[in-house]
Amino acid sequence: MKTPSNSIKRRFALKFLRTLVRIRKSTHQPSPSQSSTWEIRRRAQRIKLAAYSSMARTVGSKRAWSRALTMKLRAAMGNRPWSMIKQESKKMTRRKLIAKRKRHMEKDLNSGVQELRRLVPGGQWMDPLSLMQETAHFLRCLETQVRVMRSIVAEGEGFPC
Repeated sequence: MKTPSNSIKRRFALKFLRTLVRIRKSTHQPSPSQSSTWEIRRRAQRIKLAAYSSMARTVGSKRAWSRALTMKLRAAMGNRPWSMIKQESKKMTRRKLIAKRKRHMEKDLNSGVQELRRLVPGGQWMDPLSLMQETAHFLRCLETQVRVMRSIVAEGEGFPC
C-alpha cells in the first residue's frame, strides 16, 4: 500500500497544530483536578473536529470524502442539521441527477460496499469503483493523522497542559 508523502504529513501536522493552538487560546484551561467530565468530553470533541478539519483541508477539494467531510464539519460548527446541508447540496444539476439515478439502481449491492458507503464521508454518492479509490485514500489520510497525533503526544508528554 502506498504511503502518504512527507509533504502531506507535514501540511496536516502544521494545520492541526495551528488549530490546537487556537483551541487552547480560545478556551479556559482549568487544572486537571478541576476538569469536569463534561469539559473533558467537550475538549476531546473539539480536538477530534480539528483533526478531521485539518485532514480535509490538507487534501483539499480534490477528493469526494474531503468535500463531504468539510460540509459535515461546517454544518456541525454552524449548528445546522446535517440533513439540511444534504438537502441544500442536492440541487438538481445534471451531474447530481445522474448520481441519484445510479444510487437507486445500485440498491442490491452487497453489504460490504454498503458499509463502506456508510463509513467513508461522501461515500453514499459514489459508484463502487470511486468508493474503493476514495476509501484507500481516506485510510491513508487517517493513518497519517494517527501517526502525527501520536508523535505530537510523544513530544508533548513532558510539557504541562
